[in-house]
Amino acid sequence: MSDWLSDAFYPTTCPQQFYRSVEKVKHLNIEKLLPAHHDLKISPTIITDIFQAFKHLDDQHQLKQGNGLFDFGDFQIHI
Repeated sequence: MSDWLSDAFYPTTCPQQFYRSVEKVKHLNIEKLLPAHHDLKISPTIITDIFQAFKHLDDQHQLKQGNGLFDFGDFQIHI
């Protein structure tokens, strides 16, 4: 099971907007992530991995509120 969880399951969270936000962030030159939760040793490359995961969910028409928990190895996305 993954150690890192991206939560987009709150009723006020739009998974499509979350996906677009991750896409914007992945273009930035980020050297260090300082998450509010989990391990502080998260590589900035996880942003690209999360983007790819969101893209996969979108391509599969699963990027909709309430669709569940999806495991991508190093992290999970909960929508």
